[in-house]
Parts: sequence; C-alpha cells; structure tokens
Amino acid sequence: MSTYTFFINRTCFQIMAAAIAGGALGLLSFFGLLPLTGLALFLACAALVVLFKNAYHRLVFSGVLLFFCVFIEPSPSDLIFCAVIALGLFTGRFRRQVIGRASVVIGMFLVYFLACMPGIFSSYDLNSAIRYCFITFYLFVMSVFVCMYTDRSNVVSLLRAYILAACASFAAGLAGILGLFPHLLMADSFRVHGLFKDANVFGPFFIPAVILLWDDRNKKVLWKAGGALHVLVAALLSLGVLCSYSRAAWINLIAACFIYAFLHLKAIRPQRLLRIVLVVGTAACVLAFLLFSPALRSVGVVRFLLDRAQLQDYDKNRFASQFGGLELILRYPLGVGPGQFENQISDITGRRLSAHSLYIRTASENGVFGGIAFFSALSATVLMLWFKQRSLQRCKASPLFIRENPKKISESPGTVLSPAALIAVLTGLLINSLVIDTLHWRHLWFFIGLALCRIKEKGAGDEYG
Repeated sequence: MSTYTFFINRTCFQIMAAAIAGGALGLLSFFGLLPLTGLALFLACAALVVLFKNAYHRLVFSGVLLFFCVFIEPSPSDLIFCAVIALGLFTGRFRRQVIGRASVVIGMFLVYFLACMPGIFSSYDLNSAIRYCFITFYLFVMSVFVCMYTDRSNVVSLLRAYILAACASFAAGLAGILGLFPHLLMADSFRVHGLFKDANVFGPFFIPAVILLWDDRNKKVLWKAGGALHVLVAALLSLGVLCSYSRAAWINLIAACFIYAFLHLKAIRPQRLLRIVLVVGTAACVLAFLLFSPALRSVGVVRFLLDRAQLQDYDKNRFASQFGGLELILRYPLGVGPGQFENQISDITGRRLSAHSLYIRTASENGVFGGIAFFSALSATVLMLWFKQRSLQRCKASPLFIRENPKKISESPGTVLSPAALIAVLTGLLINSLVIDTLHWRHLWFFIGLALCRIKEKGAGDEYG
C-alpha cells in the first residue's frame, strides 16, 4: 500500500469516526445526557490523548476506576469511556483486533438490538425509548471496546483498577457507616449505597473483586502481596456485601464463590481443601461472634439483619410486577419498547412498578425475539468460557495451579484471569438478575467484555476443545 493511499484511507476513517463521535454527542445533548460539565470533561480527555503519549491507557484505567461513582448520570466513567472510544478510533491509539469466536456472541447482541426497533417505534414515549436503547447500546459498545482493547500489555492494570474501585467503594461505605456524609452514602440508618444510587448495586459491585482476589492469591500477578492479604481484603469486601443488606447480593456472593470452587474442585488436593474449609469456617464463626456481640445488638444491627433475611412487604409489589411482566410479553410479543415497562405495567397492576428482573424487563420491552437473542448471547458467553476452562483442565494448565514464572503468566489475558473466575462472576450476576434489573450495570458489561476477550483469545488447551 502506497503512502498516499494509506493517508487517504486513514483520513477517511478519521472523518467517519469524527462524524460518529459528533452524532453521538449531538444525541447525548438532545436527550439531556450531556451537560456542560460532561462536555468539558470530554474535551479535556481529548486534549490529554493528543498531548500525552501514555494518557490514553491512563484514561481507560480511570474509566474502570470510577465505576464505583455513579450517583449522577452520565457518570464520570461514562464520559471517559465515550471519550476514549471515539478518540481512540480517531487518533489510532485504539488498535482494533480480530474478535474471532467472540463474533458469535457479538452477533447475538446485535440481533437483540435489531429486535428492539419495532418496540421503539410503537412505544408509549418515543424519546425515552430511544434514550434508554441508546444507553444500553453504549454499554454494549463499551463491552466490545474492552474485548478488543484488552491484551497482555494492559489486562493486569485494568483488573487492578477494578479491585481499587471496589476498595474505594468500600471506603466510601465505611465513611457513611461512621457518620460521614450519611445523606450521600447511606440509604437509611443501616443500609449503605456508597456512591451508587441503590444499595442493591453497592453490594454486588464487590463480588467480582472478591473472585479476582481469590483467583490471584496463588499467582500474585494482580497484587504482589502474600496470599493472607488477598484473603483479608476479600473478606473485607465480602463484609461490604453484607452491609448492603441486599438479599440478592448475598446469594450472588455465595453462588459465585461456590461455582468458582466447584470448577477447581478436581485440582484441589485434600490437604488444601481441608485448609480452605477451616479458614472459611473460622471466618464464619468470627463474623457470627461480631454480629451477635452486645455492641451491635444494642444498636439494632442484628435485628435489622434478621429482618432483611425475611420476606418484606414490598416483595408483594415485586412479584406482582414480574407476573405483570409475563402478561405484557403475551400482550405485546414484539415488545413495549426499551424503558417502557414502568409506563405499561400500570395498565395491569394499577401502579407504576419497576421490573425487578433483567429477564422480565428484556423480554417484555424488546419482545420474544429480543429476549431470546439477549439470553442466548449471555448463555453462549458462559458456555464458551466453560469450554475454555475444561480445555485448560485437560491440558493441566489451570491458572489457579500454574507453576510458571509470573512474567510468563501475565503474557496472556486468559492466564491472568481464568475462565473459572469469569464464569463465577457472570453466573453470580445472572442469578442476581433474577430479582434485580441489572441491564445498565457498568460492571456487568465490563465483565462481559473481558469474557469476550477470553473467548476470542487462543491460549493453552484450546486444541482440546
């Protein structure tokens, strides 16, 4: 290819990227998603990328690090990711990679978005439907960006950014419990939501970090500290899950840890298994002792915890909403339109209720075909990861027990973050999604992107399946 042809092709690509970025900014402004402060942050990111060579990855790192701060919309993380995606395409800092096997899952998600179209144009509120679909599509684009951007040079720092975000969220929650800015950080006298809008998001946000630390405790790639410190930080983050008083988050944590342990059960020696059981049992006893201590009982923590473990009065509304969602699916097989569940459910229940379920919302708003495409994409992602994990076990290269030099381990995203860890994280989130609407959770789409990165990668054991 001649220099002139290369220049013309690159110029055309940059013009196209600029047009897409400009159109996206225009839509964001039209739907009230981009205030002046957001535009200023976007332009600041652009200046950093142009002026400083290493600024691009630092912006991506910052975008992940700020996942814990979403009490405003668009969140700082959203603005940074919009900037790095558009500017990366425009300046060439973002190197596009072949997506390989991940194209199957990406294609299913695209079918899902195509299935949204009939519901959008027949929706009760066209502007809100387009806005809601645009936000979902942005999160999907972010996951594809994570898939294509992540490689051996940056995977470690991206995962470290997420762990740091979880620790920062824990610190914010602890500050709220200690009485600092309770109006900002507390949902009520006991429940913590940190810099999230909902305690039901605050708790589940810690769980991927717990699994990451567990996955890294022997490899020590993400954190060079000893395994005991990995366990200590994971225990503190698990305490953050407990303090959210979210029953779905509790089940999410238990399910994720159980699935991760189950996938490595054959590789664990009996002595190590006994040690794990003793550590977990001791931690449970210490936690029970602290929870039922006179100090906590006197302020009502134990009573509130036991009360949260039971059915609540508002659970009736939640179940009514979900059954009403099933009726919406039968009434509108093509969907009522993105973000229109609350507008339509009142015709059935007589009240404006939220879906309280990813699956009910997706199927009722985007139709039967959209729901099938979305669930197929998620199922295919987990299934492909399971094949990856099985292949690694067959060739005896499971990352949990790999004996190579850490520098060699960090050469591949797949060996830094095992398929088992991704399966545990995603499965826990999908179980959480039975009773919580998780469609616009940033960390859900971030880990979908990491899963797609692991799927597209050819690594040890792929020849076995």
